[in-house]
Amino acid sequence: MSASADLAGRCKDGSLLPVDIMLAPLQLAGLRGTLCVVRDARPRHATEAKLHLASAVFQTTQEAIVVTDTQCRILAVNPAFERVTEYAEAEVLGQHMRIVASGRHDRSFYDAMWTSIHTTGEWQGAIWNRRRSGEIYQEWLSISTVRDNLGHPSHYVAVFTDITQQKLTEERLQQMAHFDPLTQLPNRPMVLTRLEQAIAAAARQSLHVAVLFIDLDNFKTVNDSLGHAA
Repeated sequence: MSASADLAGRCKDGSLLPVDIMLAPLQLAGLRGTLCVVRDARPRHATEAKLHLASAVFQTTQEAIVVTDTQCRILAVNPAFERVTEYAEAEVLGQHMRIVASGRHDRSFYDAMWTSIHTTGEWQGAIWNRRRSGEIYQEWLSISTVRDNLGHPSHYVAVFTDITQQKLTEERLQQMAHFDPLTQLPNRPMVLTRLEQAIAAAARQSLHVAVLFIDLDNFKTVNDSLGHAA
C-alpha cells in the first residue's frame, strides 16, 4: 500500500520548496523498508495555476465560447453561450452545432467557411443563428482549430458576440444620414451622391443624364415657419 502527500521541503539555502512525496513499502533481499520518492512540485503548481486561470476566463468572459470535437458535437459551453443562445449547457452537450443554425445561409456559405478552417485553421465573420426561443440574431463568430501533439485537428473553439443591436444601430444611423426623416426619401447629400455616380457612369459610356427638378410653391415657407412636422 502506497501513500502520497503535497508538502513543503526546505532547500539548503533555507527557502521553502513545494514537493510531492510518495511512500511505498519495499522488500529487497529479505529486508523490509520504505521507498520514498520526492519530486519538485513547482511545475505541477504552475500547470494547475494556468488551468485555473483558463477556467476562470472561460467562465467569466463576456464572449460566448463553445468547444466541439472534429464532428462539431458540443463538448463544453460557457455561461455567455447560455445567455446568448438561451440554451442551458445540459441541453446542448453532445448535440451538433446545427442546433443553433438559422437556416439563412446556403451550402456555399458553409463550404467557404470550412475551406478556410481546413486551409488556415481559422475563420471569422458575421453569421445568422437562432436562439432557443426561435428568434434569429446576428453574431460575429471566430472559429479556431485546436491540434494534438501530431498536428492533427482534435477540437474546434468558437467564440462569438451578439451584434444584432449593433447592426440595428448602424442601419438607423445610415437611415438618418441619407434619408429624410419625414418622407423617408433620399436627402440632399444622397441625391447629390447618386447624381455624381450617374454622371460618372454616363461619361464612361458616352451617354447623357437627365435631371428633373420639381418646385413646390411656398414649401420652404411652410418648412421655415411651421417646421418639418407640419
